[in-house]
Amino acid sequence: MTKENNNYNDIIQTTQERLDTILQSVQSLVNQGETEFSNLLGELSLVAREINTEIEQLVTTHQELQLECQHYQELIAGTSDAYLMTDSAGVIKKANQAAADLLKINNPNSLAGKPLSCLISEANLTSFNEQIKELKLGSLFNKETQIKLANEQFLPAKISLTCICDRQENVIALSWLIRPIEDEHQNLTNRAESEKEKELSELKTRLIQTVSHEFRTPLNMIHISAQLLEKYYHTFSREKSKRFFHKTRTAIKYITELLDDVLVYSQAESGKLQLTNKLLDLNQFTAKLIEEQQLLRGSKYRIKFGSNCQSISVCVDEKLLHQIFGNLLSNAIKYSPQGGNIDVELNCIADRVIFEVSDRGIGIPAEEIPYLFEPFHRAKNAGTIPGTGLGLAIVKKAVEALSGEITLESEINVGTTLTVSLPILSEKIESECRRDTELEIGDRELEDND
Repeated sequence: MTKENNNYNDIIQTTQERLDTILQSVQSLVNQGETEFSNLLGELSLVAREINTEIEQLVTTHQELQLECQHYQELIAGTSDAYLMTDSAGVIKKANQAAADLLKINNPNSLAGKPLSCLISEANLTSFNEQIKELKLGSLFNKETQIKLANEQFLPAKISLTCICDRQENVIALSWLIRPIEDEHQNLTNRAESEKEKELSELKTRLIQTVSHEFRTPLNMIHISAQLLEKYYHTFSREKSKRFFHKTRTAIKYITELLDDVLVYSQAESGKLQLTNKLLDLNQFTAKLIEEQQLLRGSKYRIKFGSNCQSISVCVDEKLLHQIFGNLLSNAIKYSPQGGNIDVELNCIADRVIFEVSDRGIGIPAEEIPYLFEPFHRAKNAGTIPGTGLGLAIVKKAVEALSGEITLESEINVGTTLTVSLPILSEKIESECRRDTELEIGDRELEDND
């Protein structure tokens, strides 16, 4: 680069000296009475000033380019990635130590003056050269190829190109990044893992904030009820005391369900959800769940249950199934604030069980339906209806854990229908599940007798 600078400065100095000589000769002629050169002298003086201005601009530009190239060279010299700098024709001018290490070369300076194509395997050389010829300013160049190493071995690598241009957008140099394919894949994996960790961290923060907020109301209810019972229990009637105990039990139940929801979602998200399958009569299970919800919600709601399944027993995790159907029923009731009918259908079709819950509530805006299974998302028309935004996210995770599927249909002010489809397990698994269930019942009976 120093030699090129000296040549450039010599050219500028020579040009200026020649201009000065011409001007002196012309001035001498004018002084000798050759007035016909007067006009020519004025024109030459104007041209000289313009040339001097252009020379000054060129000098400034050249200095800026020198600084930019120096900065760029310092930058790539200290990086762990392999970089090569070539001229616009692809002749190597500079290489960093990482490039020399990658190519199994001791001295990076030994690459100077060689064409970049000497590093490309013969099998890939034609397509490589063709792609270089078609390269336009600002276009992207990312090519996977075989790089030839100093030990005559070949390394699968990805080459990326960056153009270095002057103010007039003329390409003055090319910077080449060479990265082994394995490293490239590893970097992509690391970035994906980093994004996943960031997402999990944000999810954990939102989870803690949501749970903390949702705990306050029931805990305050328990605290107030306990204080009143402690101070005034002897003056309370039996009915009034029962009301406070009922409020306390309801608050405790809410906290317990919230903790169960968080635990299930956390285990499912981390892939640590363990299933404890047992033989379960779906008709009895669903009827019991509906009875619990009906007693809890009162006569404002009427939950109707229909089933075409004849005494069907399935091998399934009861706790997880309770999470799914309990959340769906709870949501159907919660988002039907005016009360009314809730329809529950259980259908057995071939090798699947279809569970369907329909309400006639506020419905869901069409544009929000794709996001309802994401944690903490609540539809904008939910208003002041209490909720964490975790219910459907937990349902989806639980359904997926049981190898099932869930779909949703909704219309504003008409209602919502959620359909869960679960597979009926093979006869072998059913038989093993039946045996395990019978053993569990037998162990319980022995414990009761003891």
